[in-house]
Amino acid sequence: MWHDADGAHPRTGAARRANALVRVGVLLGALIALMIAFLPAPGARASASQRAIPADTPVASPGAGTPTAATSATPASTPSGTPATTPTTSPVTTPAATPSATTTTTAQAAQVSATLAHIPVGEMSISFTQATKTARTTLNMTGMPPNTSAVGLVVAGSCDAPGGVLWRGATFSADPNGKVVNFKVKFSGVQGTNANAAVVIQTIAGNGETRDGYNLACGLIKSTRIGGPITQASVTFGPVPGAQDGNVTGSAKLAQDSNKNLAVTIQASGLAPSSQHGVSINLGSCQWLSYVLYDLPQMTADASGNGSVTITINNAEPLPTAGGNTWYVAIDYQPQTNHDHFETVSCGNVPTV
Repeated sequence: MWHDADGAHPRTGAARRANALVRVGVLLGALIALMIAFLPAPGARASASQRAIPADTPVASPGAGTPTAATSATPASTPSGTPATTPTTSPVTTPAATPSATTTTTAQAAQVSATLAHIPVGEMSISFTQATKTARTTLNMTGMPPNTSAVGLVVAGSCDAPGGVLWRGATFSADPNGKVVNFKVKFSGVQGTNANAAVVIQTIAGNGETRDGYNLACGLIKSTRIGGPITQASVTFGPVPGAQDGNVTGSAKLAQDSNKNLAVTIQASGLAPSSQHGVSINLGSCQWLSYVLYDLPQMTADASGNGSVTITINNAEPLPTAGGNTWYVAIDYQPQTNHDHFETVSCGNVPTV
């Protein structure tokens, strides 16, 4: 039996050294075999856990400065040169600035003119029976201040210079459209007709009427038959030249273009010097006063009693046509037209187009 001990037989030391070398060789062989086992086979790819990602290689998610397909500067579906749907600072759908109607020049589609004259106007028929000393009158008026009372007076003199009252008639009232229809009065104890006198229609203040004793209209008594048992006469009512604003005349021009812009020019004379007046375009007619359609600028008369108004109404109602609504132009006695109580001194019917 062999024992390891110092001073062992020489043969025994050599054997130990050879045994150690064998062990080292076995360990190296095992290590090489292990390394070979972990090397990938030829042509094989490394797994995701084995692949190294260099620090300067971008990852799969987009980083800054890398546009996605939705934000590509030139999407495949967008033609070259066509702006994207996101509006720019100057969208192509924004229209250019449009000048106001007063500076737009277009062809005029229609133009009409109206003549302004005094209102109210009307007629009175008179009959006188000598045997009974009675007189009968029938009155018809248009253009009166609506819903207000007035009275007819027989006066000496003329409409230019009315004189004293010879006899006084009965009070009457106009309807809401300024009309008086067949107002009949019987007078007793009349000594005769005054063929050289005049009849004035005079206001009675109240119910919106601010003027008391103002002469609205006047006409001379003209005999139609003298002699026999009955004398007949008539009166045609018109201007009162001696009254303030008692004979205002003028003209109105209305022109409407294809864009419905209505240019209106009104001129008047016979106004009280330096006076101010409401002006309007109304529905109806000078014979049937009705609602205000457009209030126009105030008219101011100069020292000679002349005045004018000019205005363009944008997107206005169409000018009157046959069978439709009718218009008239009115100048009021007051500085502003009272929509509930007209005091019209001059009026003109607008023709149809």
